[in-house]
Order: sequence, then C-alpha cells, then structure tokens
Amino acid sequence: MALRKSRDGTWIVDVSNGINPISLKQRRIVRKGFKTKKEALEAEQYLRSVELKEKSFNFAGKRKGIGNKICQTVL
Repeated sequence: MALRKSRDGTWIVDVSNGINPISLKQRRIVRKGFKTKKEALEAEQYLRSVELKEKSFNFAGKRKGIGNKICQTVL
C-alpha cells in the first residue's frame, strides 16, 4: 500500500520498511497531507530511495564484533 487518498482530499504515502524480527510486525513509514498526487509520488520516491537506504546503512554501522569490522572494510 503506497498511496491513498484520505477523506479530506489530501494524499497519504505509506511505505513498508520490512518486518521487525522481535514483534513480527510490519515496519511502516507514513507521511500525510500532500495536496496533489504528484507531490505524494515524489515523496514516495524520496522515502524509498533516500530514507530506507539511510536506515539500512545506519543499522549496518551499529553492528558489533566481527560483523562491524566486515562492514567497515566493505563500506
């Protein structure tokens, strides 16, 4: 579920960020209040390309032990 129109006529962007391994619930990023569908599509593209990659990159940087050394040598 990526884009939908709310009752008040604005657009909502809903992007999945994988599954939480502990609670097994879906991680979601939701942004609301876009006036046009074009704005919402641009926001969705930004979320998918920039924010999701930043979050996965930050997660890789927080690993400890041997994995951290491997991540540092690769990155």
